Amino acid sequence: MKIEAIGRLNNFSVGEKTIFEDLVFGKVESLNSDFVFFHDAFVSNMKVDYGQREGQCIIHDFNMRTHEGIDHPGGVAVDFHFRGIGLNDTVMAAIAFGYRKIFFYPEWKHRGVHCSYIPDRKGILLGYGYYQKEKRNGQTVIVQKIITNTYEPKKVYEKLREVD
Repeated sequence: MKIEAIGRLNNFSVGEKTIFEDLVFGKVESLNSDFVFFHDAFVSNMKVDYGQREGQCIIHDFNMRTHEGIDHPGGVAVDFHFRGIGLNDTVMAAIAFGYRKIFFYPEWKHRGVHCSYIPDRKGILLGYGYYQKEKRNGQTVIVQKIITNTYEPKKVYEKLREVD
């Protein structure tokens, strides 16, 4: 994506910061422009449905932080939450809008979701993220885990029903 394209977005700007004070578009050249415009349209829909303030999208990360996997480094994933929209409503709206890979994180300080842009995917990959303490090399570390609907669908759907 080119930096000039950001000016055509409705909900984000060049100098905007993430919740962690990184630039939202700090590595703009490695973002997929179709994905960024798709997410911008999703945010616009949420503002129509919930209002300008509640529908404000707070970005945690597009591709600035270190991530395992291919979606964030590939420029097709975003971690975020909405200012005034609950986690359950966000997940349901993301599915309805056309996201096909959605992980929700009720344990984040600002509960949010990870959405990946995979327009050709037929089914929906839904996951629940949580943290677990593990012993590694004699040290206790906190590790992020994800349970998906492909392996434990009942647990994922139960967790989704538990959140607001």
